[in-house]
Amino acid sequence: MKTAQIGEFGEILNFNRRTARDLAFKYVFRWIFVGEEAFAEMDTELGETEFKPVDVEYIRKAVSGVIENIPDIDAVIEENSKGWKKSRISNVCISAMRLAVYEILYMEDIPRRVSINEAVEIVKTYDMAPAASFTNGVLGKIGEAEDGDKE
Repeated sequence: MKTAQIGEFGEILNFNRRTARDLAFKYVFRWIFVGEEAFAEMDTELGETEFKPVDVEYIRKAVSGVIENIPDIDAVIEENSKGWKKSRISNVCISAMRLAVYEILYMEDIPRRVSINEAVEIVKTYDMAPAASFTNGVLGKIGEAEDGDKE
């Protein structure tokens, strides 16, 4: 899979859905600390990027969808994270899982496996190794439960 190229000053030189998902994750993560200000920053920053319109739409839809549905999303995460309360899960891990759960529950055009794999990759990048396995296990359970609900 093609990944983003990073320029000399840390700027993204090419864009794809993985890059868009990574940016959506960062806004969901940022929301934990700055709240609604994250939306204002997102609108300004997205106006300055070279993302395709479809990817800008994905980012906006995913981030606002996660934030609007956090109580439901967090309940699903807690229900499937055996013995772990949300408060014990790292902010990186919870942000990646929130994004993936939103995609699984509300974005039918994205295959569950893609949502899960991308969340695991995000956690591998920004958190410690055990968090990726935990993320994969929790999201795998959620994906299986959703598969069972649709049969």
